[in-house]
Amino acid sequence: MQCVDANPLQGYSLADCDLLAGDEEDKVVTWKGEGDISRVGEMAAIRVEMFQAKLFAYRL
Repeated sequence: MQCVDANPLQGYSLADCDLLAGDEEDKVVTWKGEGDISRVGEMAAIRVEMFQAKLFAYRL
């Protein structure tokens, strides 16, 4: 997750994000085991980085 200025939010960087792998439905994105984004408390952008993958859909 990023601030509106494109800098990573502390605790929500790509390095903090737990790896998602496989063909799954209803997988919750987590950062160091934590999936609650309500504590962000500010406008944020979501950045998705994938390798040899397809993203079908996402839900906030």
